[in-house]
Amino acid sequence: MTQIDQALQALKRAQTACAAADDGRRDAMRAASAAGASLRQIEAAIHRSLSYEGIRTIVGARRGVMFEWRGDLYPISEAQTRALIAKAEKYGSGNGLADIDKYQLGTAWLPIALELAQAMRRAHVGTEDDTVTLDEAHARALKPLLQMTPILGLTGISDLRERLFNDLGRSTPQ
Repeated sequence: MTQIDQALQALKRAQTACAAADDGRRDAMRAASAAGASLRQIEAAIHRSLSYEGIRTIVGARRGVMFEWRGDLYPISEAQTRALIAKAEKYGSGNGLADIDKYQLGTAWLPIALELAQAMRRAHVGTEDDTVTLDEAHARALKPLLQMTPILGLTGISDLRERLFNDLGRSTPQ
């Protein structure tokens, strides 16, 4: 084997290793996104070797969710989705108890709020369908989150809030 053949063989091995590492990096970036890392956090973690937009093409665009409640659909914007995820994670993790006490909301819904946050995040980052179907337990967990969220205007989120208050009552969640 000539020196050129040996060098080419070494190059082929290096290329194979590089392609495998690139696939691994893409998978790790998608996992970080699904876990809730922002695109900017991912960019910093890879030492800015890809642009923000380059990362977005790998992990997918963030999107709003669509809630389904008793056969009706309620589209929520991407920004509202981010806010609801943050609130559901905050309260579901046991933080913000002063707010919960202020509104006399009880705490039975908190673990389900955390489940709801995870379902919304999966839809938000595109690892699952964008529709989050609410059963009664998850609707009861979403209701206090919406109760503590100032909502203005005629939007999907305000329609859903009004519907949950009508269907589940205007009192505190059970």
